[in-house]
Amino acid sequence: RQVSTLAIMVVLAFGLVAVLFKELRIAAFDPGLATTQGFHAGVMHYVLMVFVAAATVASFEAVGSILVIAMLVCPAATARLLTDRLATQVLVSVAVAAACGIGGYFAATAVPALWGKDAVNAAGSMTVVAGLLLAVAIVASPRHGVVSRWHRRRRLAASSGTTCWRPCTERPSPGASESKPAACRVPSPADRSPGRWRPRPAPDWSGRRTAALV
Repeated sequence: RQVSTLAIMVVLAFGLVAVLFKELRIAAFDPGLATTQGFHAGVMHYVLMVFVAAATVASFEAVGSILVIAMLVCPAATARLLTDRLATQVLVSVAVAAACGIGGYFAATAVPALWGKDAVNAAGSMTVVAGLLLAVAIVASPRHGVVSRWHRRRRLAASSGTTCWRPCTERPSPGASESKPAACRVPSPADRSPGRWRPRPAPDWSGRRTAALV
């Protein structure tokens, strides 16, 4: 009975998304535009909430609360970190959920058997796999991951700070062109001591020179 209930909910959920995908997307991101297009955003919201509640109740009975909460959060969050397109997010979240189910069941049955142990709880293993996939996406996502964001900040800091300071020993010649800045490097905090480094003078369109930090 539980399997048949979940199968019915899967068919209904796929049918809802396939038939009302455009309406759900507009109602979720721009309720005002949805109203002007001829369908009420509040009605679409409550229809979606009814389906989510029905799927949640059916899943609670079949697999337990921990796995249901994990599957509500982890696949969607993982997909959001991997892509910015809504249609792609839906497909990726389904793929991540399937990977969690298959990988979690294998981890619960086959891995303990390698050490001669009995199988562990499958729902807990699926939850662990879902959490691991989310952690990997948080760290290694190509656009929103921790590593990529850190790399972009480093690159931005390097590109904006390559001509910040000029050593005191390097003085511009009187006839040097301002369009060709002298080579310099970003100093460390220890290098910015008085007498060793000074701000690079920036050209002023009025002919005056002012000390500025670019």
